[in-house]
Amino acid sequence: MVGESYISGSADETLIRRIVGEGSEGSRRELYDRYVGRVFSQCLVYRGLSRGEAEDLVQEIFLAAFSQLHTLREPARFGSWLAVITRNRCLQHLQRTARAGAAERSYEKEYEAHGAPADEALMREREIGIVHELIAAVPEAELRRTVELFYIEGLPCEEIARTQGLSVTAVTTRLMRFRARVQRELIRRVLELRSHHG
Repeated sequence: MVGESYISGSADETLIRRIVGEGSEGSRRELYDRYVGRVFSQCLVYRGLSRGEAEDLVQEIFLAAFSQLHTLREPARFGSWLAVITRNRCLQHLQRTARAGAAERSYEKEYEAHGAPADEALMREREIGIVHELIAAVPEAELRRTVELFYIEGLPCEEIARTQGLSVTAVTTRLMRFRARVQRELIRRVLELRSHHG
């Protein structure tokens, strides 16, 4: 078992040095493939996470890990380091979800108290409006085009990837970043509305 761990760590170290030193996409893909199943399984351990949320988190976790690879002092311990990132991201997501749920429930109660409808369609309408506002405000041209293709033109991720010459993973990551902006803005406006009503 110790021997297997050493071999795995040594292989990880080689891949990481190629990624950091040469920007090797092949090594990045190989490292991703080695750990994606393990990260996904770890995400599913946390109660309250759906498979869809776990899949989104996997992309977020690897995006964070690859962007921080140069800070990893012991590349052979990549697996343990990645497990810590996975744990932290899962807990952060669950905390955000809990706060968002509480904010939306309070928002609905406020509307009910004032005799206005507090249904899912209303929340969806507000979110669509925010999506269009934020798309227009995205400063990064490539990201803006990605979200336009998805939200406005209705293209699937696979088609967007072909159109923009990206991997499906890259498209998913961009959409995830934009969706996080939408969620933050929606929560901010809900809380702002609550404070005005208060």
